[in-house]
Amino acid sequence: MGITYRHIKGAPLTSAEVDANFEDLDKRLLAIENPKEAPSGVVSIEQQETHIRFLNASGQVLGEIELPMQRFVPKGEWQTTQVYEKGDLVAREAHTWCAVQTHEATEFSADKEQGVWKMFL
Repeated sequence: MGITYRHIKGAPLTSAEVDANFEDLDKRLLAIENPKEAPSGVVSIEQQETHIRFLNASGQVLGEIELPMQRFVPKGEWQTTQVYEKGDLVAREAHTWCAVQTHEATEFSADKEQGVWKMFL
């Protein structure tokens, strides 16, 4: 159901609403105090390529995260019609620029306005 708040309702709560709030809170507390399943903690951690998996005693995956991996690939001078991948670095206008998304280069100023390049150095 959910809690009824007086400041959200904009008026005093009825006795039924107050009772419903207490019943809702009581159910939530009972669920915490008497869980249906005993929580099982992490007993092993394994890495598979760029992912880390957390497993419990029965081998069930409790969670998985992807490792942050930033790659920068120097591509030299910026060139029109070149396909650039996210993380590619180019030299242009006396700066180094990093592609923030995969795209085919058209005109540098237009690409820059569209936000596909961020100044790196």
